[in-house]
Amino acid sequence: MKCYETVVIYPATISEEDFEVLSKKVEEYFTRESLEIETRKFGRRTLAYPIQKHTVADYYIYRFRTDKPCIAAIEERMKYNEEILRYMTVRIPEKFYD
Repeated sequence: MKCYETVVIYPATISEEDFEVLSKKVEEYFTRESLEIETRKFGRRTLAYPIQKHTVADYYIYRFRTDKPCIAAIEERMKYNEEILRYMTVRIPEKFYD
């Protein structure tokens, strides 16, 4: 199986309750494709340039393995979620997955 990592940037201005709802929604994007994910908070960072008038954001990393061509479907769902500032999925070598 190939290993992937998706980094999602959330605005730091959303409340804790709204973040929980948004986080569950993003995790559902992965579970809809029958993927087991590992979620890590990368932390709150100051952005190099403003994104949608936000200068500080929270970074989260979602790691998963798959052989199915489902990444396009996951990114398509994220594209239409207006609460996500940015996202990027990259394939990572097996030795960096664990």
